[in-house]
Amino acid sequence: MSRNLVPKFILILVLVVLAALTLYPPSRTLKPGIDLAGGTSLIYAINTEGLTGDQQRDLAQKMIQVLRRRIDPANIQNLVWRPLGNTRFEIQMPLASKETQDKRDEYLAAMDSLLAKNINPATIMRALKLPPEQRKAELTKFAQDDPNHLAILNTLATTYDERQQLQQERDTLTKEAQALAEKMKTAGLDVSRIDANRRDW
Repeated sequence: MSRNLVPKFILILVLVVLAALTLYPPSRTLKPGIDLAGGTSLIYAINTEGLTGDQQRDLAQKMIQVLRRRIDPANIQNLVWRPLGNTRFEIQMPLASKETQDKRDEYLAAMDSLLAKNINPATIMRALKLPPEQRKAELTKFAQDDPNHLAILNTLATTYDERQQLQQERDTLTKEAQALAEKMKTAGLDVSRIDANRRDW
């Protein structure tokens, strides 16, 4: 081998090694396209009603530029944008990687867990209206093994029962007062006058 070729060979070898290191590991540095990884292909048609022929020229390419700036300005989502004539274009979206899918599943599981602990007032009110045994079971479930939460919920249930009892007593007294007023009317008494002066009596 000529001595003049040795430095060139070494330089080429170094460049190849550096390029290989840049692409390592390929599973993270290289994103497979839709043909290898699978994915979705979406084709859109632009509504050109009211547009002239000149206005429709390269309309798909212009639309792609606008959408790309909004959706993937840094060009990191590996989307493929392809005009199909002047008024139609295609967007290819490769299937998410296994790591991305796992993170999405973890996120959804965390959201479900959070929502399960998020008890709104309407849910509590529905539980308070249940029969005693069912209500006790529901409140215990809401407390999630937290004695402080259970104590608060039990206090709320007791207060609710007392309020219901007072409302029933009020309704009973109201009915009795209405019945008494009807009797006084039947007896020819002026109910409005009696009602106005009852505090003085």
